Amino acid sequence: MGELLGILFCVICILCAVLGFCINKFMSGRNGDLEYEMQEEEPEEIPQVDFPPLHAVNLSELRKKEPEFSSGRFIKWSRELFWQLATASEEQEIESIRPCLTEEFYRSCQNGCRDLQKRGVKIVYEQRIEQGVAITGYRVQNQQEYLATAFQVYVTFATVDVKTGKRIGGNYSMSRRAKYELEFVRQAVRDTKDMVCEGCCPHCGAPIEEVGQERCSYCNSKLVFKPWVENCNWLLCKCTEKWYE
Repeated sequence: MGELLGILFCVICILCAVLGFCINKFMSGRNGDLEYEMQEEEPEEIPQVDFPPLHAVNLSELRKKEPEFSSGRFIKWSRELFWQLATASEEQEIESIRPCLTEEFYRSCQNGCRDLQKRGVKIVYEQRIEQGVAITGYRVQNQQEYLATAFQVYVTFATVDVKTGKRIGGNYSMSRRAKYELEFVRQAVRDTKDMVCEGCCPHCGAPIEEVGQERCSYCNSKLVFKPWVENCNWLLCKCTEKWYE
């Protein structure tokens, strides 16, 4: 009887060992799967790329006429306008920034949006990281002033079918390093008294009657930014793009 119990005990020990080994292998495999899944979900690293330096222009001539001009505020405003312009095809709407564009440049942007609409596609920005920004140009020509702002950005974008919401060409995305230069124009002013008043429509100059007013009561243009003094009479007239290798 004692010998039989000993054999039974040995069998039970062997079964426990085999069961423990199987459980350990199973859990190791699961941990490996989970680790692999987590690695797949890690965001793609942005390559460390050296951009050419941007050289800020001397604005002393502009500040003689406009002592209150702020490079920081102008860059902030032009950045907001630039990204609204860049994502116009995604939103399928450009009218909201029309008061900030010259008529010629507005028509050009409108034609670009219409072309994408005819093709049934839109550009979706998945990642956008600014690498540098500066005011790079100022000149007076033919009774007009021109001011240029340059942005160096790393962008990842995809072309998407509007109807299906799927990317063109599967899961393909494109990453680029680029420099965008925005050029603004306004009638040359002698001093700040010649500028459009604070709280005025940037499109026609009529007073804005209420805080948060969405459209001008006089010309019915959409008011997209808060009223400002130093930027309201600058209109975006050109946007050039340069891709870095």
